[in-house]
Amino acid sequence: RSLHRVCGSDGNTYSNPCMLNCAKHEGNPDLVQVHEGPCEEHDHDFEDPCQCDDKFEPVCGDDEITYRNLCHLECAAFTTSPGVEVKHVGECHPEINVNQLTLKSCVCPKIYQPVCGTDGQTYSNICVLKCHISSNPGLDLAHLGKCVVPLHATETEKVRDPCACFRNFNPVCGTDGKTYGNPCMLGCAAATKVPGLKPLHNGRCAPKEQVTEGFALDYTEFIKDPCFCPKIWQPVCGTDGRTYANKCTLNCAKMRGNPDLKIAYREQCSCPADEIEKTKKEYSCVCNKMYLPVCGTDGITYNNPCLLYCAAYIKNPELNIAGYGRCPNDYNK
Repeated sequence: RSLHRVCGSDGNTYSNPCMLNCAKHEGNPDLVQVHEGPCEEHDHDFEDPCQCDDKFEPVCGDDEITYRNLCHLECAAFTTSPGVEVKHVGECHPEINVNQLTLKSCVCPKIYQPVCGTDGQTYSNICVLKCHISSNPGLDLAHLGKCVVPLHATETEKVRDPCACFRNFNPVCGTDGKTYGNPCMLGCAAATKVPGLKPLHNGRCAPKEQVTEGFALDYTEFIKDPCFCPKIWQPVCGTDGRTYANKCTLNCAKMRGNPDLKIAYREQCSCPADEIEKTKKEYSCVCNKMYLPVCGTDGITYNNPCLLYCAAYIKNPELNIAGYGRCPNDYNK
């Protein structure tokens, strides 16, 4: 056995990549190599990718959106814009002059951080929205991010999906004694599962207040490890020459130490035929009941990302996440 230590995504050090692959096929199908060399102490701590500071070091994504810094882009890659990568350092777009929108004396920074107004329109950033508010006092901020309703939606349809939440971990304790991942997720629970639910205080519930079961716990556990993937065998070969169980596990490896990783092609890199059959039998499409709706590239809303990946496994290998929250078509139903 050669000694070429590598660190696995489970925080364990393996003597060589082959030993890591053995562990992967013997009960840990989501295991991937994080980096070469032994694991360090920080490898056991998988931080929320959306815990970013506001330092302005702009980068342009290949989606032609300017992000405040690299961390914000990486957060988007795991939340609102799956697969987005750095196109170049610096801003994408020229300065946005709101005079072009028939508003006078209103120049905004040239950064694209979309927000949704109460008129159902998406604005390039909060500054642009405020410029419009100055000439339209009835206008206000509806929510961060692009509007998810049709441009000509009715007033009823313009109500924001209460469960289209970001994954930032900003815990809040509810009056039901449960800790929710952030205020938006508490609002989602209030709208769908716990009528009358309100925030009790910011932060986790104290032990005497806490109820450790149900919807809140599901989401909180998901926030702790945003790399929650279905145990399905839909192999892809990464540009690092390694086979990943599915697109989701490759994205996890990308987030956990290999930012340049991409899909080389949609099949395994190299593996004996008998091992393929064995691995296929060990995988199953099992997801929890967490409600974190995502819109698929097929225009269908799935209750959480895991269910979408399962649908991709069963009937549509090209299916991927188009955006977080319900699909816009749902508002016409």
